[in-house]
Amino acid sequence: MKLWLPFLQIFGMKQNSVYLFGLKDFLMKRTLLFFSLSLVMLVPSVLMAQTLTATDTTALKKPVAISLLNVSNELEQTQNRLVKISQNVKELDIQPDFDSLIGVHSHFLESEADDVNKVKAQTISNFYLENASRNWTGYQKRIKVAINDIRSQLSILQENIKSLTFEKEVWQLTLQNASEKADVPNELKSQINKMITQISKLKTTFEATQTKLILQENKLTDLLITTNDVLDKIQNLKKQMRANLFISSESVLWKSALKHSDIFPVANHLSNVWNINKKSISIYFVQKNFFLILLILLLETVAFIFLRNRYNKLGYNESNPGFVNANFVFNAKRVPSLLFIQLSTIIIVLQTIPLSISALLTMALLLVAIPLVSRFAGDKGKQQSMIIFFLFVINETEVIFWYFGDLLRYYLLVEAIAGIVMTYYLMAFKFKKRETENAPYAKKVILISSFIIALFSITIVADIFGFVNLATLLTKTTTKIPAILLIIFLLYKLLEIIIVSGCEAGKSFKWNAVKYCSNIELNLIRVLKLAAFYLLIEMALETLEIYKPVADWIAEALVYDIAIGSISISMGRILGMILIIVVSYFTANIFKVLFGNSEQVNKRLSKGFMFAINKTVGYIIITIGFVLGFAYAGIDLGKFGLLAGALGVGIGFGLQNIVNNFISGLILLYERPVEVGDIVTVGTLMGEVKSIGVRASKIKTFDGADVVVPNGNIISNDLINWTLSDKKRRLEIKVGVAYGNNPNDVLKLLQKVAVNNDNVLVDPAPIALFDDFGDSSLNFRLLAWVHFNNSLSTKSQLSIAIYDALAAADIGIPFPQIDLHVKDHFTEQPKVVIPNPPANSPEIVDNEHDKD
Repeated sequence: MKLWLPFLQIFGMKQNSVYLFGLKDFLMKRTLLFFSLSLVMLVPSVLMAQTLTATDTTALKKPVAISLLNVSNELEQTQNRLVKISQNVKELDIQPDFDSLIGVHSHFLESEADDVNKVKAQTISNFYLENASRNWTGYQKRIKVAINDIRSQLSILQENIKSLTFEKEVWQLTLQNASEKADVPNELKSQINKMITQISKLKTTFEATQTKLILQENKLTDLLITTNDVLDKIQNLKKQMRANLFISSESVLWKSALKHSDIFPVANHLSNVWNINKKSISIYFVQKNFFLILLILLLETVAFIFLRNRYNKLGYNESNPGFVNANFVFNAKRVPSLLFIQLSTIIIVLQTIPLSISALLTMALLLVAIPLVSRFAGDKGKQQSMIIFFLFVINETEVIFWYFGDLLRYYLLVEAIAGIVMTYYLMAFKFKKRETENAPYAKKVILISSFIIALFSITIVADIFGFVNLATLLTKTTTKIPAILLIIFLLYKLLEIIIVSGCEAGKSFKWNAVKYCSNIELNLIRVLKLAAFYLLIEMALETLEIYKPVADWIAEALVYDIAIGSISISMGRILGMILIIVVSYFTANIFKVLFGNSEQVNKRLSKGFMFAINKTVGYIIITIGFVLGFAYAGIDLGKFGLLAGALGVGIGFGLQNIVNNFISGLILLYERPVEVGDIVTVGTLMGEVKSIGVRASKIKTFDGADVVVPNGNIISNDLINWTLSDKKRRLEIKVGVAYGNNPNDVLKLLQKVAVNNDNVLVDPAPIALFDDFGDSSLNFRLLAWVHFNNSLSTKSQLSIAIYDALAAADIGIPFPQIDLHVKDHFTEQPKVVIPNPPANSPEIVDNEHDKD
């Protein structure tokens, strides 16, 4: 547009004149329409054309000799390409030395695998199996990462080797063509020979690197097989232990005597505990990269401090909803709150962390939770969290006694008895006394406490009769499930407060998303609830030691193929398709929230134009989502050709109105005779346009009714748009005065009334006109321009002001009068003549009978 401005200025036109001509608006509308329709039509074609692979494209290329006139130029370009390809070799050399990695891992994994293969289900502890499972899962992930790195490098090498092979064939043909001609200089032939030699050397280097990487990949694959075998062994041991839960593995406790070797020497047993945990911890910290978790913790800290400062600047107090909770999190307990969130993040993200570190982090998390939980559950909740903390510490100490033989069984008894005592006297007993104070809450606590006491009682019985595995699982479940509930509950409450406070602080920004804060807050809390529920189920299943079997069963169910005719589908693909479509829908809504009706954008673009952009981009995103979803589900869109033909016939007969409304909606979006926010009259309907949809538009009348009008009706019928070009509206007030008044005085009075009203616009200026001589009055008109939103109130104000001004000036307002004149035509009293009845009248006959 700026390119045309100098030429337009030559003819005396300014930039505003260009907008009056509508040239810019016209070009932008047509460009957007063409771009949008092109994307909608091309996206499915591009996605369906992905079946043409790179191999197919390469196969279509055939080496052709270069023209001798372009050899010099092509030599230079080929040399530049070789330099770039050579850089790939240097980048591959920078990659980690997989040989040393393989050497270290091979020796280490072999020794670790031997240790695992020697253990038996009868002599191993749950702690050892869980720790080994986490360690070997970490090994598996690192090996898979190394294999993926090698495969990505092999892919790069393969593409470079193909490219070098093609280049070599091209230059060989060029050299053959040059050798057949005698007038080609030898120097040129020599340059071509050097290029072929250089290409050959680089290709040989690439092939050697490729061979090396293939060998490394094979070795890593062997290590991965070993790792998978060990994990299968661990899972089988866990399965055996679960199968032996209800099988007595030891004699009854009164027949079991403690051996001297079970306790002494104590130092040796403790040394074994330390060495095993030290080994797993050292291996984890040596091989783990903590950059990601440190980055997440840093971002959490920065976000927390930023949000705290923004919220404190709002100046809220106790009268504002949510202030007490926000002040508690951001000011009173800001350090424990941030520490609790960060400790929770570490535990959730680092899933393969050794159990000993995980236990220490969880203890720290429960300890930090004690001063925080009082805000949401009072002193009672604080007391409960202390009990949960102590029970958790007692249960984690159980790990030490696994190395003290039968002493473990006595520790299980002590642990269960301590659990019963603490649960009864500190929770159930006290709440039973306070049941009248807070009956519903007390009843819940008593019910949960009774369930915990029952589990501890079963633990005692199981331990006494030799069901050690069952007793261990019950104590673990009884102590860790309450801890998990407490952590997830407190984490949910803290994040909920942060979300609500963040939305409150976000309202201070002049962003378009501010008006959606309520919906954003509601949706984020819903997502938070789902995440908390998922986390609770996952941790509970892990505590019960059945997470892996359940996850494997769900995975098998999702990938199970169901054949329907020639189509094979699975639940996983269907859920994936639904997820992709839902994500595309939310992405379109996020785009609308971020960019729709933005004040900064609307300084240059109209509201209707931005609405058209949002609608178009939304349609494109959702279309891409549907195409990707069907592609993920394995549905061939090419097989819908017959359906499209049938749909075309259906459109021709039964769906013409729907298609008409759809096309009309596109016309409304891009031609923009109506924009969102306009005041329109369609037939007898008048109101504000709230939205323009695919099939229909929504108009809100001034009576408050939402009317859905098909787009076809808006396009085909007469449409009055009161605010298309501007928001001004002209008012017309008619008034008549009695004959005998000076019309000039009346005109000045009307003009003065209009000028003195603040709602009347200065430009265009109001004007008073003498209309005509009426039957009983001199008729005048007052014309005034006002903003459309103020038209009704301004008209009322002007009418009252005119009446008051006329009355003050003693100018009467006539009204039609009718004089009724009644004339009397009778001077005498009129005589009433009653005719005689006929002779055969029933009355005459009756009278004669009466006389007789």
